[in-house]
Amino acid sequence: MRDNRGKRHELAVVLVGVTLAVLSNRDGCLSSIHRHLANHYEKLVNVLGEEKRRPLSRSQLPRVLEKVSVAVFDDLIFSHFGIKLNEKERKWLAIDGKELRGSIASGAKRGEAMVQAVAHESGKTMAQNYYCGTKESEVPRVRKLLTERALLTQKISFDALHCKPQTLAMIAQSKGKYLVGLKENQKQLRQEVLKTSENHANLWKIAGTKKGHGRIETR
Repeated sequence: MRDNRGKRHELAVVLVGVTLAVLSNRDGCLSSIHRHLANHYEKLVNVLGEEKRRPLSRSQLPRVLEKVSVAVFDDLIFSHFGIKLNEKERKWLAIDGKELRGSIASGAKRGEAMVQAVAHESGKTMAQNYYCGTKESEVPRVRKLLTERALLTQKISFDALHCKPQTLAMIAQSKGKYLVGLKENQKQLRQEVLKTSENHANLWKIAGTKKGHGRIETR
């Protein structure tokens, strides 16, 4: 793919880099995604066997991505891994809280706020609720939304604010599923999750041989 400055970029490298960034918890921020892509660019082109060029610039990243068909790219990923999901299996809801613009009074830190359950695929708001941010926090309001709107049996994604035992237990007990962020401020839980993932079998391995200094190294 050629950007508007005439520079060529291998689309496979860009898309794989963006996908890896999203899987590394860089979702939602293009600057963060681009930093991850740039920092791992050399390793990425080596693994993919592509010619090494300068990484795509931050300003060009959204211009390239807007030309990609999300539906086609989505199908390619799922077909590559042999995954076929029906409509029900693909239905995930994202829980998010927002301050209402213009509602924060002078000298105050919080104002009127809302929590929403938004469908991942369509972006449609499936449920929402309002509360006063100066009197109540987002966490209990989200629990109330999940209960009152019968969402506990659904598949829900949260940010790290909602990585709370009570919230997640409510979903698990109702046979729902959840995906939640985990930050370094929960050190013990994070270490346990990392250890658990280390004990899983590798999905694939990459090996290479290098000669030099009178020896052969295999990595």
